Amino acid sequence: MDTAAVFEKARKALASRHLFDNWLSLMIRYALHRLGFDVKLTAKIRGCTFEISPETFEQLVSRSSRGLIKSIKCVDGRIFVNGVEVKNLDEVIYNLETWARVLGWAYDSKGYWIKDGVKFRRMYWSILAIFDYGEYKLLGVKDRVVVDVGALWGTRPFTSPLKVLGRSLQSSQILKHMWRCLRILN
Repeated sequence: MDTAAVFEKARKALASRHLFDNWLSLMIRYALHRLGFDVKLTAKIRGCTFEISPETFEQLVSRSSRGLIKSIKCVDGRIFVNGVEVKNLDEVIYNLETWARVLGWAYDSKGYWIKDGVKFRRMYWSILAIFDYGEYKLLGVKDRVVVDVGALWGTRPFTSPLKVLGRSLQSSQILKHMWRCLRILN
């Protein structure tokens, strides 16, 4: 492994030091796990002690280093991540809806996921990637209208018409329209 990769891993690890009271012990145990030892990771947060998997710990450290997880607290045996109560830390990593709530999305009484004026009927990992992970910042879509047609392919591929500008379009027309929109944006 080159020096830059080592420093990047150290930077990520240091970014998460505020999450756990026994951060250094967890880091050592995680390193031993990566070397092939059968080691249990026991996290301590303000008087609460619980076991977490190495994969969950790795994801928590990664998300903390990217600024997605700002705090993990334990109050009266209840765990809060970014101020949102969760059952356990595995749920934060593997449950889409819990992770969306931790990132600030709210599920309203009308059945929509809402954050910063953006509203979706269903939550998908790709929505979090676009709006919370910053994967599309280079496209420069700030203050522009963005139409999400990705969910259409997952529910009824190539059969559902999409209304664009008041007209109903079939799948081949949708692809042509998407290509035109991408050319316009560039």
